[in-house]
Amino acid sequence: MQKLKINDEHGDSMIEIGRLEFFLSGISRKSRTVTFSSLNLKETEFHLRKHQEDELSNLSYFLQYFEAKGADTTSVKTIRNPWKIKCKSLNIENTGFSYVNDLKKMESYTGIDFDNVHLTRIQLNIRDMMIEGETSSGNVKQISFLERSGFDLKSFSGDLLFSPVKLSVDQMKAEVNNSSLDLDLLFEYENMLAFNDFISQVKMHGIFRPTKLDMSNIGYFAPVMFTMTDIINLSGEISGTVDHLKGENLDVSYGRNTVFKGNIEMSGLPDIMTTYAEADIVRLSTDAADVRSFALPGDAGIIAVPELLQIAGVVNISGAYTGFYNSFVSRLNINSRLGNISTDLTVRTAGVSNEIAYTGKINAKQLDIGKFSGMQETFGNASFFLTVDGRGLTQKAI
Repeated sequence: MQKLKINDEHGDSMIEIGRLEFFLSGISRKSRTVTFSSLNLKETEFHLRKHQEDELSNLSYFLQYFEAKGADTTSVKTIRNPWKIKCKSLNIENTGFSYVNDLKKMESYTGIDFDNVHLTRIQLNIRDMMIEGETSSGNVKQISFLERSGFDLKSFSGDLLFSPVKLSVDQMKAEVNNSSLDLDLLFEYENMLAFNDFISQVKMHGIFRPTKLDMSNIGYFAPVMFTMTDIINLSGEISGTVDHLKGENLDVSYGRNTVFKGNIEMSGLPDIMTTYAEADIVRLSTDAADVRSFALPGDAGIIAVPELLQIAGVVNISGAYTGFYNSFVSRLNINSRLGNISTDLTVRTAGVSNEIAYTGKINAKQLDIGKFSGMQETFGNASFFLTVDGRGLTQKAI
């Protein structure tokens, strides 16, 4: 089939097929299966649209022409044994797709607007594809496309299953904008509209093998993340929604000297200022330069770097942390070029100036008091045990 064009009831183009060829292997009424050995589609455009004055999409109106006259369209009938469509090889080349809901689309939305989707340069190769009712599955060899928001799926492969309430990809490998992904991924949701509130409505479960993630790429689903131009290398298991996220057996690195190994659970993302976290830290290493360069979501700005962190150089931490970024309880072992410190502290901000206040216990071994205090000619190393109750992190305040 070549150069087929179908307009909708408004006279707008709905389907334009450049070339379609398929090879039918068989039809089984007993198993209710239609099998294609191959289906190839080239130079094609699909334009699905729900016009402002219409109750249904243009495709729904088109399909109504094929309904039997006198058929009851007011009741929904469940087909217990729907026909299955199998295709051993599906190939799509240089194709476009759009879906526009005139009532809900947001012209100025910077992420992917699922009521105003435009895909171009679609290339697709799927083996052993099956469609059964509203569920589709197949072994994806390659998918690539560009969405109008700038979301650029350069390559994608894996074992795919899609339904109205679940999307899973096993052995997934993908190149998306600046990210390179290698994982098993599961999304669960009530319906597709949940993607319009991806942060709280889409549950994720991902088993990450060594992966490079540009955090700003998440902005296509949650635009507040666009400002997080941080490149993260990670492996481990992540589950939950973005605003209630749990990570287990994580191995995360960032910048030149930042590494996190351990488990963490966070509630409140992507607003880091109000996020509550519980962390079991096997190893956390970082320095002032990495902390200062880490971009936060939205207009949160940058993280204020305490003067002591700049003096300490690369800091290595293990232990437990519970609380917010500026109000927390920590039981930590800290090692740096200044020496070794064990803490059991409660830290919070206090006063109008939000000065850091702390209470608890500190046990130090061979701590370089001279560098710590800026009085290297007077003091050297010292070991001590302290009960502290104070505020301020500058040398003068301490």
